[in-house]
Amino acid sequence: MRHALFFSLLISVCTLRGQNYEDRINREVVIGDTTQTHQVILRDYSRLRGTVTEVRSDSFFLKVASVPESLAIPTDALRHLGLYRPERSPELVSPRPAREIADLDDLTLVRTALPFATDRRFQTVMLAYNAIEWRFGEHFEIGTGIAGPLGVLFNQRYRTSLTPYLHVGLSNELLLFPLIGSSADFPVVGDLTTLLTVGNATQFFNAGVGLFYGGGGNDGPTYNYRVGAGVRVSRRVHLYGEMLGYFDPFDGFGLLPSLNVAVAKRRHRWSYGIMSVFLDSEFNPAVPIPYISYTVYH
Repeated sequence: MRHALFFSLLISVCTLRGQNYEDRINREVVIGDTTQTHQVILRDYSRLRGTVTEVRSDSFFLKVASVPESLAIPTDALRHLGLYRPERSPELVSPRPAREIADLDDLTLVRTALPFATDRRFQTVMLAYNAIEWRFGEHFEIGTGIAGPLGVLFNQRYRTSLTPYLHVGLSNELLLFPLIGSSADFPVVGDLTTLLTVGNATQFFNAGVGLFYGGGGNDGPTYNYRVGAGVRVSRRVHLYGEMLGYFDPFDGFGLLPSLNVAVAKRRHRWSYGIMSVFLDSEFNPAVPIPYISYTVYH
């Protein structure tokens, strides 16, 4: 077996000299084309780069940038002539830029006065609150949606920054129930709140004071209070807590605290939270209620 293999290699080496040199030239090579860079591989596997300007039966001429005269190389020494295609060095290849993630500008249950992150967004909380919102200019935003199976939601917001780390705003959310009640007593519930936020999307504290109005009753508005704080723990993850409270002279007060983890990817953000409920008449924490919210930014 070894003798047969040795004999085959010997025949290959001996007949290489007699092969037609045209079979060793890549068909994409254009002789004399100075726009091409040719790569010459010799029989000893050494490599030369330049432009082949002329090929004869016994030799070919290679123009090399570092040598003023063309190099004459015997065609018998040629193993292969092809085009040189430089491999791009990894450090020279521009990495694909990471898609920018929209800043966190609102919590799940509590609004902030942080600057609006995008021109448009859609948010849903457990499919019970579903709203799409549009930004007009730098400071205004309006939205509409559905809250619950029967409510139609409208919201208006104003935000401005006094300094890069101090923001104020005004938020109004209006909930209509067109399928409930009569024209004389049209059910309307609203939430009007002033907001103050210190910090930015990386780390912030938020506080708000407002009132619930409407509802068809004669007891007047119910005052509400809200606080929230959050921190970015990585490029994609935020941790934040929020609490909504209210006080009514007749029904006492109530608190709805919650803790959340928000995970973002490109234009999407998922928030996973646990909420509890405290009521003045029965000041015992209810069983923690898990919930999920989703926001997509445009």
